[in-house]
Amino acid sequence: MTENFHLAKELLLMNYGEVVADVGGCLLEKHPIPISLISKTTKRKSALVKKALCVLIQHKYVSFTTKPGKDVVLYKANVNHIIQLANIPRAIFTTRNLYRSQEAELIVEKLIQHGEMKTGVLIKSVMDQLKEMDQLKGADGELTDQKAFASVKKAFDELSNAHFIKRENRLRVNGNYPIPTYEDENPTIHYIPVNISLADVMSSSNQGKEDDTSEPSSKKKKEEDASSPSPVFWIINNARYQQAYRDEIIVEYVSNKYDVIVGAMVRAMLRCKEGEASIDKKELFPFSVCEMFRLFPREPKMSLDMMVKCWRELRDIGEGMVIDDGVEQTNNFGIDFKRTFQLIAADNVYAWVEQRYGEHATLICRLIHRKQRLEIDQIGSMSMLPLKVCKALVYKMFGDHVISLEELSRHAGNTTRKNNLHVFHVDMPTLARDLLNRSHKAARNSLILRKMSREKNKRSLLLREKLDTIKENLEDEEEKVALDNEMDDSVRNALNKHDHLVDQTFQMQMNGMETAFIFNTYLNLNAPQITIKTKKGILG
Repeated sequence: MTENFHLAKELLLMNYGEVVADVGGCLLEKHPIPISLISKTTKRKSALVKKALCVLIQHKYVSFTTKPGKDVVLYKANVNHIIQLANIPRAIFTTRNLYRSQEAELIVEKLIQHGEMKTGVLIKSVMDQLKEMDQLKGADGELTDQKAFASVKKAFDELSNAHFIKRENRLRVNGNYPIPTYEDENPTIHYIPVNISLADVMSSSNQGKEDDTSEPSSKKKKEEDASSPSPVFWIINNARYQQAYRDEIIVEYVSNKYDVIVGAMVRAMLRCKEGEASIDKKELFPFSVCEMFRLFPREPKMSLDMMVKCWRELRDIGEGMVIDDGVEQTNNFGIDFKRTFQLIAADNVYAWVEQRYGEHATLICRLIHRKQRLEIDQIGSMSMLPLKVCKALVYKMFGDHVISLEELSRHAGNTTRKNNLHVFHVDMPTLARDLLNRSHKAARNSLILRKMSREKNKRSLLLREKLDTIKENLEDEEEKVALDNEMDDSVRNALNKHDHLVDQTFQMQMNGMETAFIFNTYLNLNAPQITIKTKKGILG
């Protein structure tokens, strides 16, 4: 198992418990397998395995298919979806930065917790939490409910229109066939129920309470969603959040390399084509600067002519990041995502080399990568370093597989090794895969360190939690201070160390996942396209 599989299993264990982690780990290690084989491998009862599979399917970590010709369901885990658990804080931060809304943040948090939720249940749950936090107050209870519903519905509409949340595909039953299948995505996947009201939300939330005292389920009349004859479930659109992460990384890279104003221009360009620039797209086709100018912020001030001039200069000096349509008068510009992430990944590799080997090694690595292939004497002369120092660094990086050695023939057809050239080059895809595994390992180590510290300070954490609960019921500040003084200095120091470790490991987790996202996007955009020749044609 590679590091991403170990990270996925650790995330399942931390968020859902041992049973779900065992079932998910079994599906990660093996090919699509039935329940019987999962139960035999994990040595768990079939009932527990079914419950764990329900949790994994609800959160879209496991998919199911059927075996051709047999009524057997095969289950398969998606490691990339499970790893998104480590990006939960980033998804919430992204929502907060984009909308500055507590309601939107709570909607995303609820969907992440439950996997999928009905429209009315989701809105009512967020409304209840807002009331507990005293975010919305009115003159009476009815006004508070109406105000809460209006604010939550507005945030819900904004998230759906921006495609951060989407409808879950419905299950389709094919006649007497016992195994249902998901319908294909349709254009209404982001359709918002227009006629949903506060009464519909209240009735859908009270349905579960009425079920306990009403007739058996076979005699009950199922209450349906207001927008369609069957309930509508909503889920998080991970692809849209990955697109937002990619755009933020590009804007940050451009701002650091050139200027904040250039970063604002790139942000305006990406905002214009949010619906078209999917995460797997290799380039954003050129379009008019006038569209970008409409979304450009008021500060800093910039005229349209100045923006056109900046885009032209960025096209000329941007190392291929900015592209145009080839016509100078149209002033149409776009972004080459593939080339941009080549530059971003290279900068991250240089930063890692500098941290591990020093500035001189970074200079050598950058020189070899830009010139593609160089002999040891050429590296020494171009880097302007002493040949002895240059050789030591080159051979050290070669031994650690940072750079590679290639043997080339001086003349075509010459097979004698005496006259061959030995050149060094940087295999960036191989190095990116290695650093991707290191990033996943760093994120996993941060989770393990945090869990070990939590177990070590379990009693101290429980004591602090009890004291915090007591202090909430106290009004006198002197009593609160006296209650704080009852804690021993050793316990207080242990808790301070634990809090400091939690902050450090959290930052290490976020940095590791961001670096992993950069290298994963780089590898996906630069993956070679495999062409298969068949009798009917060519499949790309």
